[in-house]
Amino acid sequence: MISTPVITIVGFGNIGSTISMMLLHDEVVDWQINIMEPSRKRRGRIEDFLHTSPLFPFRSIKFNSKKLLRDSDFVIFAAGGKGKIREDRTEVMAETIRITKEFFSSFSFNNKGARVIVVTNPVDVICYHVKRNTNLSANQIIGTGTYLDTIRMNYYLSKQMKVTPAAVSAMVLGEHGNTMVPILSQIRLDGRKVPHKKLNINDIMDKTRNAAFNIKRTEDATVYGISACAYRIVHMLLNPPPGFIVPLSMQITPYYKKLLNVKRNIFLGLPVIFHDIGRPYHVLELKLNSAEQKLMAKSAQKIEKLTRS
Repeated sequence: MISTPVITIVGFGNIGSTISMMLLHDEVVDWQINIMEPSRKRRGRIEDFLHTSPLFPFRSIKFNSKKLLRDSDFVIFAAGGKGKIREDRTEVMAETIRITKEFFSSFSFNNKGARVIVVTNPVDVICYHVKRNTNLSANQIIGTGTYLDTIRMNYYLSKQMKVTPAAVSAMVLGEHGNTMVPILSQIRLDGRKVPHKKLNINDIMDKTRNAAFNIKRTEDATVYGISACAYRIVHMLLNPPPGFIVPLSMQITPYYKKLLNVKRNIFLGLPVIFHDIGRPYHVLELKLNSAEQKLMAKSAQKIEKLTRS
C-alpha cells in the first residue's frame, strides 16, 4: 500500500465534494488531496472545504495543482456537462465528451501507475474518451459502471425479501443506463443462491433503473450512493480484497467482444475480480445464459454506437 497516496478530484460539485469529505475522514490512509475545479462558481464551496484543514493536520489539501495532477496515484473524474438528466444519462454526452477531451489532452501522467476512476455520466462512453486522450493503458481506467446499479438492486431485493441489505448479493452488468442487465443467476442470500422465479424481478429492476430519476424529483443529483462506490473502488485498488468480485466499467476483453458481437474497444460494466498477488484485478469471463447474453449484446452495441457520435 502507498503510504501517502496523491488523489486528485476533478470537479467539485456535489459528488466531488462528498468524496473529498469521505477522504478527509478516512482513518486508514493519509491522503494528499488535490482539487481541480476551474469554475469560479465553486470557489465558495472550495473555501468552505479548506476551512476544515485545521481539523485534519495530517491531510495535505491543495487546489488546482497541475504538478500533483501529473503525479497522482488516483484521479477521480467527476466533471461533466450541465443539465438535469431526466430520461437517459446520454442527454449531456456531447458537452461532457468535450470537457473530457479538453482536460485529459492537456497533460500527461508522470506516475506510470496512475489510475483514473470515472464517475461522470455516461460513464461507459466517458471511460472510452479518457482512454483515447491519456497516456494510460486501458486497465488503468475504471468507471463506476454498474456498481451503483448493483448496490441499488441489492437494496430493493432486500426490501422485497425482508432481510438486511448486507445479506443480499446480486450483479448488474452492461451499460450504466437504461439497458443495464441483471445477472439473475448471481443473486444470493447469505452466500446461497436464490431462485429468482420466486422474486418479482420486474418490479425490482424497474425500481433500480428508475432510482436516479426518482431521486431527481426532489434533488439536483444523486450523490451518496455513487460517492460511496467511488470511495470503495479507490480502496479496493489501493488494497485489493482477494477474491472479491464487483461490476465496474472496464475496456471490453476479447472474450466479451466476441460474445457480444462488438468491434470497438468500448468500456462497459463487466465483472472484475481482485487479487492480492501479481496483477491486482482482471475481468472475469462469466458464463451467461442465452437471455443474459442477448441483453448484454444489446447494451454493448448501444455503447458502441454512442462512441461513434
